[in-house]
Amino acid sequence: SFSQKLMAEVTSARVCLLNSEKKAAYDAELRGHSETAQENAPVGPPFADAYQKHEMIIGIDLGMTKLTASVRVNGQMQIIPNQQGNRTTPLVVAYTDNKEILVGEPALRQAVMNPTRSVFDILRLLGQSYETVSKKFTPYAICADDRGTVKIILDGHEYYPHQLLAHLFESVKTSAEAYLGKQVTKAVLTVPTLFSTLQRFCIT
Repeated sequence: SFSQKLMAEVTSARVCLLNSEKKAAYDAELRGHSETAQENAPVGPPFADAYQKHEMIIGIDLGMTKLTASVRVNGQMQIIPNQQGNRTTPLVVAYTDNKEILVGEPALRQAVMNPTRSVFDILRLLGQSYETVSKKFTPYAICADDRGTVKIILDGHEYYPHQLLAHLFESVKTSAEAYLGKQVTKAVLTVPTLFSTLQRFCIT
């Protein structure tokens, strides 16, 4: 009936008005927090004081050859620069003569002079069977464990690919904490679409 339709329209209008009022109040509260944080923020790492009470969760976009880290601040994504100040980090890990572990760009720069101890294509080897991996373009030594899974040999020691990948994640964590000015304990990780269930399991 006409009266029922009218009541439905009035009810809908009231709901919209209430939602608008709640949204306006919420936006005002956010603006107040943001303005207060900006006024009190000291000189130093960005967001360090304004978000000291909040747990920071970073995002890591893992590609086949590079990774990028980011964090959401004030509704916007901020790219976290690595220790060299760049937005992306090559997926390369190297062991040097003095037992130093290099990751990212420093590892990539010395790969030509140190090919047998500079590991690239880490994700290509992750969770793979030794029999299915091409050894033709792999200057570093690889072997198989008891189950036939690929391991990488560096300085006489055997490592799974995810163990070397951990060095890169540790570097990202260090860069993120320096950028945010607080400890980072959690991350959301995206992986290539073609990753198998086993490969996803290896890095969790």
